[in-house]
Amino acid sequence: HICDDASKILTATRSCFGHTSIDYTYQINVLYNQHKVELIELFLSYINFHKAFFHQGYELLSIDTEKDFNSITTELAKMRQENVQKQKILEKVHDTNQKR
Repeated sequence: HICDDASKILTATRSCFGHTSIDYTYQINVLYNQHKVELIELFLSYINFHKAFFHQGYELLSIDTEKDFNSITTELAKMRQENVQKQKILEKVHDTNQKR
């Protein structure tokens, strides 16, 4: 009689342990999957923040400086042309001095 009771208690305990371990494993998996989703959401939010930040900076820079960049480009082209002309003049002077 005592052995039967002990056997029944052992079987019940084993069954309870099995169910508890399955529950525990399930809860761990749920938490792990939620954690993965939260990390991915956090990373996506981080990427979107940087995208918006750089897009806003690009918009501000391109709107405010477009005219300035165009005028600087024009001035650089003029300076380049003037430098070519000065180079030619200096080469002529150098050639003239070499012939003397």
